[in-house]
Amino acid sequence: MSDIDPEIAGNYMAEMYGEIITDPRAIQCLRTILQLIAAEKEGGVYFHCYAGKDRTGIVLAILLTILGVDKEEIIRDYMRTAELRRTENERIFSEARRNGASEKELDVMRVFYTVQKDYLEYAFAAVEKHSGSFQRYLTEELALSDAIAGQIQARFLT
Repeated sequence: MSDIDPEIAGNYMAEMYGEIITDPRAIQCLRTILQLIAAEKEGGVYFHCYAGKDRTGIVLAILLTILGVDKEEIIRDYMRTAELRRTENERIFSEARRNGASEKELDVMRVFYTVQKDYLEYAFAAVEKHSGSFQRYLTEELALSDAIAGQIQARFLT
C-alpha cells in the first residue's frame, strides 16, 4: 500500500464499479445472482462481499431499480453502509496502525474500505454509457426477462 497514491486508489475504485457493470464475467455473475434471487420462493436472501459495499452495493442497486426505487433513494440507502461499516473500519484501521501501517497506507486503506457516493454514481453512469438506459442494461446485458423481473417484484413488493 505504500506505493499507491490515495487519489489513484480512488480512481481505481470508481473504475472497478464500472467494470462490475460492464465486464462479461461480472455480467454473468450478476445475471446468475438475479436468477437465484428470483427462484427463491420464501425466506430471506443473503448475499455479501468482503466489505459489503462494492459488489453487494451494485447487486442491491440493481434489485432496487427492478423494484422501482429511484436512483437518489438507492444512493441514500447505499450511503447508510458508510454508517454501518464505521465501527468495523475503525477496528481494521486501528489494527493496521498497531501493525505499523504508515499514515499514507492508512489513507489508501480508507479509500478501499470507505463507502463513497461517487463509486455508485460511477456504476450508474457506466450503465448509461454501456447500454443507454438502466432498462436496456437489465434486458439486454443481464438478459432479465419480464418473468424474472416479475418474480423479483412479486417476492419483494407483496
